[in-house]
Amino acid sequence: MPSWRTMSSTQKAFTVAGATVVGVLALYWLLSKRADRPIIIGDSSVTFDSDAISKNSDTELEVRKFLHKVRTITVVDTTNGTLQSTTEVQGYDWTLTSASGLVVISTDPQLLGLQAGVKGDCPTAWQGGGTLYTCVPADGSKLTPATLKIQGQNCPSTGQPTCMLACTSGKCQISLEYR
Repeated sequence: MPSWRTMSSTQKAFTVAGATVVGVLALYWLLSKRADRPIIIGDSSVTFDSDAISKNSDTELEVRKFLHKVRTITVVDTTNGTLQSTTEVQGYDWTLTSASGLVVISTDPQLLGLQAGVKGDCPTAWQGGGTLYTCVPADGSKLTPATLKIQGQNCPSTGQPTCMLACTSGKCQISLEYR
């Protein structure tokens, strides 16, 4: 094997390019294994809670996690902490619509498909700031029972085009979990 000094400029360029590709892939692998705090969507009005929220407009919020995508959507009954359902959405675009249809939470593909943000659209201005916002629709409706639609896929639990996300008590917390 030739030493660095005896390599041609083409050989050096290929060596540097190969090392860069390996480094980028290693970084992506390490970041994809890290567990991020989930986005929590609650039922008291509609809360949107995450570690970093961008306010795109008064009525649109967005959460982006570098090189991460939402993998599962979990529903928990907040009165007793009982897990109601877990839906795998890895690799799909999806839309979560509130009970009244006024609040929409959906994927927002970014970075050449390597990550996906999550947008929250409210018919009125989001209230709050920092890591916690609340949407209070004019009709006072809650998030659940919410409708989940997975683009190009039937709901895994029912085999139907949509899934209903709800809790026995009617007080739910939905967790959008990244991996």
